[in-house]
Amino acid sequence: MDHEEKDIRFQYEITPANIIIDDKLGQIILEVHQMSTAEPMDEPISERDQSTGIEHCIQKSDMIHGSREMTMKEYEVDGHDGVLATIEIDSDDPLSALGLIESNDPLYVLGWCLDQKDGEGSVVCVIGSDLPWETTKEIFDSISSDLA
Repeated sequence: MDHEEKDIRFQYEITPANIIIDDKLGQIILEVHQMSTAEPMDEPISERDQSTGIEHCIQKSDMIHGSREMTMKEYEVDGHDGVLATIEIDSDDPLSALGLIESNDPLYVLGWCLDQKDGEGSVVCVIGSDLPWETTKEIFDSISSDLA
């Protein structure tokens, strides 16, 4: 069944935080995507859209704002298989114009499924950072996530 034909309800929680490190303003944004049913996370969501479930959540997150070119690779988060997307930003980018990105550093967006079992899950965390990669990596590598 195609992704659009499924009756899936989504609930999103978005929490932004501005932080200053070494006199540089940056932003960390956390989204939690809660789906009404467990969905495949590590295989294409449909024949037409070959994105995995986690990649799809990253692409549809509020921090991406439309169709954007990004590089994706696997990235482990607190023992979970995740996906890291890197999006190059320049001063003409709409994200900069909207004030959503404070720098010309790339936007790094990391997604992982908290309750993934046998390739399926219903809770996906997506965290984005516009801080330099060294700082972002320290933040991403320090993540500890658990379902309450």
